[in-house]
Amino acid sequence: MKKRFLFVIMLVVSVFRVMGEVPPSQKIDQLVEAGLAKQNLKANPVIDDATFLRRAYLSIIGRIPTIEEAEAFFTRSTDERRSQLIGELINSDGFTSHFYNFWADILRMQEDGPSRNASLNFQLWLKKALKDNLPYNKMVYALVSAR
Repeated sequence: MKKRFLFVIMLVVSVFRVMGEVPPSQKIDQLVEAGLAKQNLKANPVIDDATFLRRAYLSIIGRIPTIEEAEAFFTRSTDERRSQLIGELINSDGFTSHFYNFWADILRMQEDGPSRNASLNFQLWLKKALKDNLPYNKMVYALVSAR
C-alpha cells in the first residue's frame, strides 16, 4: 500500500509538471496540511538529506544508493537536490525495473510454462508500458481488450 501511495504521488507530480500549474510539491503540501489539520495532527519534522536519499532510492527504484550516488547527491546545491534526485530516479531504468516487479507480482506473471513465448511478450509489453509511463486507464484497457 505504501509503495502504491508513493507511486500515485509521483504520477500526480508528473501531471502537474506537464500542465505547468502550481508546483506539485506545493499542491501536495497543501493537501497534506489540510488533511492533518482536519484530523488535528501535526506534521512530522522534515527529514535530513541522508534519510531522504535512502528513502527516495528505496521507494522509487527499490535499492539503497551506492557511495558514488550518495556523494553526487551531497555535492549538489541544497536548493534543488531533492527534486533533481526524484526526477532522475523516476526517469531511470531502476524505476522501470522496480515497478515492473511490483506489477508482475500483482498480475501473477509466470516466466515458465507451456506458453513461454506469450509470457515473454507480455513481460516486454509491461516493461515498455511502464517505461513509457502509460496511464493506468490505458494499461487496464490494453490488458482487458488484448487479443
